[in-house]
Amino acid sequence: MHTQLQSKFNCNFTGLVDNAPQTLSLKDILDRFVEFREQVIRRRAQAELNKASARDEIVVGMMTALKDIDAVISILQSAESTTDASAQLSARFGLNERQSSSVVDMQLRSLTKSHAAKIEAEHNKLVATMDDLRGLLGSEERIREVMKAEAKEIAQKFGRDRRTELISEEEGSIAAVDVIPNNESFVLISELGFIKRMPSSLYNTTNRGAAGSSGGVREADELSHCFPCRDHDRVLMFTNKGEVYSCFAYDIPAASKQGKGRSLHQVVGIPADRRVTSVVSVSDEANEDLRLVFLTRKGLIMKVQAKKFEKLRASGKKAIKLNPGDELAWVRLAQPGEGIFACNSQGLGITIKLDTIRDTSTIGMGVKAMNVGQDSNTQLVGMDVLSSPVVHALESDDETEEGPWVILVTEQGKGKRLPVSHLKFQTRGGKGKIVIKLEQNDALAAARTLERPEDEMLIATMDGVLSRSRIDSIAIQSPYSRGVNVIRVRGGDRVKSVSTLSTEDSKKSK
Repeated sequence: MHTQLQSKFNCNFTGLVDNAPQTLSLKDILDRFVEFREQVIRRRAQAELNKASARDEIVVGMMTALKDIDAVISILQSAESTTDASAQLSARFGLNERQSSSVVDMQLRSLTKSHAAKIEAEHNKLVATMDDLRGLLGSEERIREVMKAEAKEIAQKFGRDRRTELISEEEGSIAAVDVIPNNESFVLISELGFIKRMPSSLYNTTNRGAAGSSGGVREADELSHCFPCRDHDRVLMFTNKGEVYSCFAYDIPAASKQGKGRSLHQVVGIPADRRVTSVVSVSDEANEDLRLVFLTRKGLIMKVQAKKFEKLRASGKKAIKLNPGDELAWVRLAQPGEGIFACNSQGLGITIKLDTIRDTSTIGMGVKAMNVGQDSNTQLVGMDVLSSPVVHALESDDETEEGPWVILVTEQGKGKRLPVSHLKFQTRGGKGKIVIKLEQNDALAAARTLERPEDEMLIATMDGVLSRSRIDSIAIQSPYSRGVNVIRVRGGDRVKSVSTLSTEDSKKSK
């Protein structure tokens, strides 16, 4: 017979609260149980107080009679009946009906000194008991102490030894990550704040210019982000307000192509008035030299050590300060000795060495990376990191058609490969140089860098259409060319983002 190593079950607790059915959480149930136990203790104490008070009333009447026993005997001898005797005792000693009846019913042995002493001792004990019960009823703390003592008593009386053995985490605990395959996935985030995770195997490589297949975006919604990751990666989500939220990729709900996903607020806790503008996946193998590079729409850049974002609160963390009217647009992972390439919507690009930008130890605003000018319609649309070999190649004056390349894709689906050898490092804060010639009513949508021609890219449109294709299927062109069709955009749809897929990493995972 086979049994599960671990199991879990869900409970729906429905109970009557004030004679009305309610669905209760575990904490609510415990609170109601504590209230019930408090009520039981109060009622029991009040009943015991009433019983002691009634008995003490009788005892006080008997003590009053014993103090003048001769008068009591005289009244009993002269009385016509027990009723007459009770009435005379009430009139003589001020006793009530119950007290006078108890005196009439007294036996002769009650007249002895020893029995009188017992009555007096009983009275003292009853007085002490009543004082204690009144103190209990008037003290919430004492009621809780009684509750704890009775709970321990029940545990000692009815408890039994644990039949299973609790072992330490090092010896046998199984974490969720231990049983989840570290597969390659695509994560999609929509403009309305919905997120889902899909296996990369759902999308096969297509020829350049293909229409692509649907990614399952809701009606009246648009795709905001699409990026590849491993299921064990830690995903950092950055908002337009400069905040960062974190979760593991396997915590993102898995869905099919047609699945619409779940709300970001439910998955990560991002407020509804925030918009995710950049997503970074970090593996457990990240080293101390790893940096996060921030770039805003207005061209401000900041570099921070990635380790500072390892442990985040559920409510998120402020990552960068922003000027009024600006927003955080890109966050990328980088290593020392690398560079960045950024371009704006007018087809101008700039290349900068990251070593010229100092690390920021605290939350800062960054420095100017690219001058976007005074035109409010001009803003940065793409940013990517250049690896160290690419940086070394740029430092030489040789121009070659061989890789690495910058992949440029416009909103209308035009794209090309631009050899990075056509780019030269510029001073931080410059306006940049032309990297693609744009047609009328078109704008540059995204720019990414790749080093191997067999690598792939994933193009995503606003309507959620995804197209996966090889890099070597895209033509190599000069900075002044317009590009070729890399995805067929229909109707009013337009390209939203471009992600790169390394075939080398895919082979390692198989």
